[in-house]
Amino acid sequence: MAELFDAKIALFHQNAANKEEALKLLADKFMETGVAKDSFYDAILEREKTFATGLTLTASNSFSTTEPSTSSLF
Repeated sequence: MAELFDAKIALFHQNAANKEEALKLLADKFMETGVAKDSFYDAILEREKTFATGLTLTASNSFSTTEPSTSSLF
């Protein structure tokens, strides 16, 4: 499981006013580190319209997914 976690793309203790702002923080970090392409943010917004990826836990969490074509890893 450790190989799936990369500290350079993790965000902790972030404040976002809404879902879009939180996704923008994530997308910016992914693009800054070369993990995602410029199209990633728009793609996750579209994905959220179809199926929200947030989880209801004790703390707020979200695992954003989109098409592999928006990732630099694929």
